[in-house]
Amino acid sequence: MYSSMTLNLLTLVKTIKAKQSLSPYNHLFETMKFNFVRILLVGAVLFCSLPAWSQWQEILHQTFEVDSIKEVSLDIFGDYEVELWAGNIILTETKVKIDCGNKNVLTFLIEEGRYDLEGKPESDNLLIVSKDKTRNPMRRNDQDCTESVQVRIFIPDDFQKNGNHSWLNPDSKGGEENE
Repeated sequence: MYSSMTLNLLTLVKTIKAKQSLSPYNHLFETMKFNFVRILLVGAVLFCSLPAWSQWQEILHQTFEVDSIKEVSLDIFGDYEVELWAGNIILTETKVKIDCGNKNVLTFLIEEGRYDLEGKPESDNLLIVSKDKTRNPMRRNDQDCTESVQVRIFIPDDFQKNGNHSWLNPDSKGGEENE
């Protein structure tokens, strides 16, 4: 009926099916291999695109003495918040975020003083000003860098608001000498 070649082929097919039936976990292993390859592929794509998502942040603090200061005036670039606190100094907190893909860019900008504030005392007044009042936009590798700067100024609660950018200390002796 069957030729010997056909019998050999049928025997081979039966042997293969028998081996497959001996290992019920074959389907499970195939599924695991497929999922592993998918996870590996997704991980590689995320890893390669990581520099595009990098955002760096630093928080800078500065302090200013107000021992004999009667008035504090603020001339700060951009928006800022003023909060009263129980301290006896002025504390500034500058939170800087940039998304240029490299932390060295942020470190360089900080070292150059882009976000520094300067205190300029004049008799019994203190003027706090931004060192850099322009902050030109940045570009790196033909892409714009996004920069976010939030400034919070903590002024001792002895001071009272006197206009938009000025704070007075009614309890201060100012330039007066005690006798």
